[in-house]
Amino acid sequence: MTDQPVDDATLDIVLAFAGLNPPEECRAGIIANLALLRQHGANLHLLDNPASDPAEMITP
Repeated sequence: MTDQPVDDATLDIVLAFAGLNPPEECRAGIIANLALLRQHGANLHLLDNPASDPAEMITP
């Protein structure tokens, strides 16, 4: 697991894949919540090219 935060491009793809379109002002909160999940052991990882294989986003 990397210590890098989720970047805007990855967040865009994850939200689109999930069918979500939150207001722009919510993005910082979403990124902060993802960081908290990672701190507490959630198995999150950054993808080299998330658009190339969306299924990679949902693998355990």
